[in-house]
Amino acid sequence: MSRKKILVLDDDQVIVRGLQLKLEANGYEVLTAHDGATAIRLVRETAPDLLIFDVHFPVETNVHWDGFTVMEWLERLHQDWQKPLIIITGEEGKDYESRVKAVGAVAFFRKPVDYHELLAVIRGELEEETTAGDSAK
Repeated sequence: MSRKKILVLDDDQVIVRGLQLKLEANGYEVLTAHDGATAIRLVRETAPDLLIFDVHFPVETNVHWDGFTVMEWLERLHQDWQKPLIIITGEEGKDYESRVKAVGAVAFFRKPVDYHELLAVIRGELEEETTAGDSAK
């Protein structure tokens, strides 16, 4: 059985590397992006099984690719997009949590992330996906 692919999108390289090490140690293949354009390219090229996104990025170009923009783009491009999405953010406020739920995220974590809780959600989502795929055979 092939390893499940997880895309991690965050502008903080320390966060990305920490998540990558933890996820790889738990048997996942990890793809990383530090900006929205790279994340979109990776989604198109590799079709990851699960996405972990931050929602806030500094503006680097005329186009502001924050996590919400990437999610909206994915929804427009792939209207049948059914991959689990987990949001991690350092932002406070109920408005972020409600926006995250509105775009269909399965979980919302504030930084610093509790890796045990995050792994539990990932396992639950990816095992649920595997079980659903097995029952379709």
